[in-house]
Amino acid sequence: KNAKKVTLRITDLNSRVIFIENINNFLQEKFTKQIDISNINLSNGTYIIDIIADDLNISKKFILEK
Repeated sequence: KNAKKVTLRITDLNSRVIFIENINNFLQEKFTKQIDISNINLSNGTYIIDIIADDLNISKKFILEK
């Protein structure tokens, strides 16, 4: 299999990018990734996480409640 570049991105509902991380040379079909957003000053609310690769684009909403 070819290595892929995967991008993880969190945006607010106004499409403002809150967090972005690129993972290069990604070879796994399944993986777990924990994202530490504790150092980002986020308000309670709804956000969107995008997982983007060559042949994949997944978007999921999540609600942050502190």
